[in-house]
Amino acid sequence: ILVNDLKIDTIVTMMQKEVGQKIVKPTAKEYNLLSVIIDYQYEASIIKYVGKNAYLPRPAIDSIVLKFKKIQPRFSVELSKLINVTNALFSARRKTVANNLKLVIDDTEKIKECLDSLQINSATHVEQLSFEEIIKICDFVE
Repeated sequence: ILVNDLKIDTIVTMMQKEVGQKIVKPTAKEYNLLSVIIDYQYEASIIKYVGKNAYLPRPAIDSIVLKFKKIQPRFSVELSKLINVTNALFSARRKTVANNLKLVIDDTEKIKECLDSLQINSATHVEQLSFEEIIKICDFVE
């Protein structure tokens, strides 16, 4: 639903509390492809927490209700390019951005040029990138 350009303005969903919290307020280590897609085209908010005692039979976990409101993307990068580049960046979290970019830029000099132009150290890991830096990398990739 999130990666296809469906004409859905608002999505309300319930899920495991810990998963939902990571979606709405991810830490740097929790930031991932889904987080980028949501930041790009949705405003995510918590509607309600639902405790495990609200169910019969009672599950072992608490739940959370999230709302995703479609917004006009703040950047002009195409969603398909954003997904492709972000998927490459997050493909191996322990590798550097420079290494992961090899999946979408086949020229080492171009990778260096990209990172230098954005003032990103080649030893940087993907969780150190801001959303805006990911967008700028997408803009660089042809």
